[in-house]
Amino acid sequence: MIASLEFQCPKCGAPKSVACHAPTGRGVPPHKERLDVAGTPHRSKGKSACQKWLDDHAGYEGDDCLIWPFSGPRGYGHFKCNGKRSYAHRYMCTLIHGDPPSDKHQASHSCGRGHEGCVHPLHLSWKTQSENQLDRRIHGTTKRNGNGWVGKVTMAQAEEIRRLASTKTQDELAEMFDTSRGNIQFILNGQTKLKVLGLERQRILTTLYKAGKPMSVREIKVAARLATLGSAHGLTKRMASAGAIVRSGRGIYSATGQTPSR
Repeated sequence: MIASLEFQCPKCGAPKSVACHAPTGRGVPPHKERLDVAGTPHRSKGKSACQKWLDDHAGYEGDDCLIWPFSGPRGYGHFKCNGKRSYAHRYMCTLIHGDPPSDKHQASHSCGRGHEGCVHPLHLSWKTQSENQLDRRIHGTTKRNGNGWVGKVTMAQAEEIRRLASTKTQDELAEMFDTSRGNIQFILNGQTKLKVLGLERQRILTTLYKAGKPMSVREIKVAARLATLGSAHGLTKRMASAGAIVRSGRGIYSATGQTPSR
């Protein structure tokens, strides 16, 4: 006798001494398609627990969202299917509505809680990316930058972050200023030129703050070492529209907090 029942594979009943159960470098038996001593293909069979859970809940009709239970409280649920990572909400949408009309179609949530792991079959439908983005705007889940093109954090906010760094943790600062902890670290390390406003825009701000008075676009172009007068006009105009600097006259700009008159 090679082995008793307690040493048999729970998947196919083959003895665990055969080649398909040889331990790997991580100490895990590779239960994949190999041949056992009888020459029979030996592989994992059946669906995973995640797939079975989705299949069992395809008829769910509850009023509340059906939250994916196999991961954390936030984020889209996912699992391994045929050796590839699959999203739980797309798998559920396929169960209910069939394959997507095209590879570019997305599984859209009518509840706006897809980022919290909702896989409710009645909340899912196939939509194009533009349709899905429109739904996100309606639900208020679109990642929008409150400061427009100038960056997630303004220069004044960056200075405030540095001032509070000695009394608050980086997580607290990230929550206060609605940004990521990585961005807080970036700012505290003094690397704000590219991350916060961009190099050319940073030069314009630095020039206006150092001058301490309103400047014309031509003066800004020379002092900030901008390539052309046209780019200086475009940058200053967009920065003024976003509130990063103040327009105090025709072609005249000053830093925020400075006297607009010249």
